[in-house]
Amino acid sequence: MRKHFVLLGILTGLFYYCGNAQKRNPPLVIKDSAIIKADSNKLSAQDTGYSSRMQKIESYIYLSKQALLYINHDIDTSEITEELPNLEDIVIKTKESNLGLGNRQSLRNLNASKLILTELKKQLEDWEKSVAKSTKKIDYFHRELNKVYADSSLLELPKDSLLKVEFRERLIQLSKKFVPAVTSVENNLVAMELLQNRIVKLRLDLQDEIG
Repeated sequence: MRKHFVLLGILTGLFYYCGNAQKRNPPLVIKDSAIIKADSNKLSAQDTGYSSRMQKIESYIYLSKQALLYINHDIDTSEITEELPNLEDIVIKTKESNLGLGNRQSLRNLNASKLILTELKKQLEDWEKSVAKSTKKIDYFHRELNKVYADSSLLELPKDSLLKVEFRERLIQLSKKFVPAVTSVENNLVAMELLQNRIVKLRLDLQDEIG
């Protein structure tokens, strides 16, 4: 969360600087074609990296949109979160039953119990694969979004006042997409890892009961 405030602080500082720089600009004057051409060449020399920086901002915006789209539409763990407590309860009751009966269980009952537990174990294995796949994808977005914090090119303002305005506007759009995306990714990554740990623990418990 601290990183979010750091990024917002950087962006706010950039916006303030851009706004003040724009206010300090002198009034526009009409120039002839030769002067315009000279200014154009000067601008090209001064802001050679501007296009690449703008492309990076656009790529970060796209990445943020993709991350939110994936989390909001491609992840559905409702069935798992609803059914998992029931399976956990079954394992607990099975353990208590086995401890209470000990060697008094008939072979028929023991085989039936193992058959049921084996089916539950297969279900858990399917859930584990599904959650692991989603967790891997979310972790990918997490790592890619974190690269924005290390991108010092976002601090490099164009020298031209008009480009500064354009750069500022795209940074605002980036912040609007990036902050919700990285927050959602981090929250879901923690939730998926916790869910995955519960599934793995339950699967191991079932394996112990199956023998």
